[in-house]
Amino acid sequence: MNHHTRSPQSSDRKIILASMAGNVLEYYDFTLFVFLTPLISPLFLPAEDKVVSLIAGLGTYAAGFFMRPFGSLFFGYIGDTWGRKKALTLSIFMMAIPTALMGCLPTYEQIGMMAPLLLIACRLCQGLCAGGEYNAAGIFTVENIQKTGAGLGGSFITSSSAMGSLSASVAAGLISLPWMPTWAWRCAFLAGVVIAGVGFYLRRHVQENIAFQPESSQKRHVFIHLKESLRHHPKSILCTFGIASCSGIMYAAAMRYSGIFLTTFLGWPLSESLTVVMLGTILYILLVPVGGTMADRFGEKRVMITGAIATLLGVYPVMLLLSNAHRFSIALLAEFLLAALAAWFQSPMNAFMAKLFPLSSRFSGLAFGYTTGMAVFGGTMTMLATALTHWLDNPLAPVLYLMAGAAMGLAAVIKAEPKFRLDDK
Repeated sequence: MNHHTRSPQSSDRKIILASMAGNVLEYYDFTLFVFLTPLISPLFLPAEDKVVSLIAGLGTYAAGFFMRPFGSLFFGYIGDTWGRKKALTLSIFMMAIPTALMGCLPTYEQIGMMAPLLLIACRLCQGLCAGGEYNAAGIFTVENIQKTGAGLGGSFITSSSAMGSLSASVAAGLISLPWMPTWAWRCAFLAGVVIAGVGFYLRRHVQENIAFQPESSQKRHVFIHLKESLRHHPKSILCTFGIASCSGIMYAAAMRYSGIFLTTFLGWPLSESLTVVMLGTILYILLVPVGGTMADRFGEKRVMITGAIATLLGVYPVMLLLSNAHRFSIALLAEFLLAALAAWFQSPMNAFMAKLFPLSSRFSGLAFGYTTGMAVFGGTMTMLATALTHWLDNPLAPVLYLMAGAAMGLAAVIKAEPKFRLDDK
């Protein structure tokens, strides 16, 4: 692998900021839907039972996650062949299209069953684009930074995803205010197109410090890099799947399900439950770089193992606290604890997973394992937890699901072998 002299434009700060900015904007687009689900579901997925309508809306949200593995194949091929920057730039450009369409869709009352079908189609397209975003930004950052520790650098990308979610929750909170017009949710989606353009511009003007040479013509098919990972690194893909499962479940519990639980089952106003989630997200954003710094000092594996154990032991009492959150202070404490557990495990994740794969097939192998775990467990967590709580009439029904996720994450980190350099084979 040939290495090129770093230019002044390729400083750690610029690389991290460009990766973060695009990630913030793309995750605004991708997560806005879940925050607006209580408003959108009755318009596109009407049902006599409001909770059933909500569950259907969350199923539509989950559908986007199941497209992410396919996005990882497409963008993984581009990233491993022509460079991470091209994959990042293309993904944010493509995300703007279905987001704009979601802001313009007619409702069920206007076009009947075509409305939910078109909505699901837009979510699937968003999921495809998201499959090329988070992992690409994390890999691009940890590979290209020179002085910043990989744990800290990678943690900024994890924080930036939450910043995108925070921006989406702020937009949803404003839209849910009583004086806002009923069509205001459309403006939130259309605004995502404008800010996606900003992210596209920023990424176009940052330089990649690792040279990628296109594959020879006889090898240039979309599965070549994934095939290499499946053949030589199946254990790494499986471990990445387990890490993503734990990560996705805990993040969804803290940043998605907690707010929906407060609104749907405890009768909180949407604006108040969103405030709790927003404050929890801010804490998460602040804690993740702390965890990344600790990982650079004590090792990614040690931080992730202790985080998984803390989750395994702590999730029951935290969910018990949430289920009895009839006061704002109790709900906020439960939310803060969930956010802290999620941040603890996820902080060193990008640097740790990148070291499980060689440079030549890193994007494809890592992204496929990660997006598959996120689809199977992370993307379905909010829907399944809501359904279990509703059907079993038990607010602690999701606890075993959360504990199973923590156990998967713990096993995956223990078994994983991070043996590859970030900048070479």
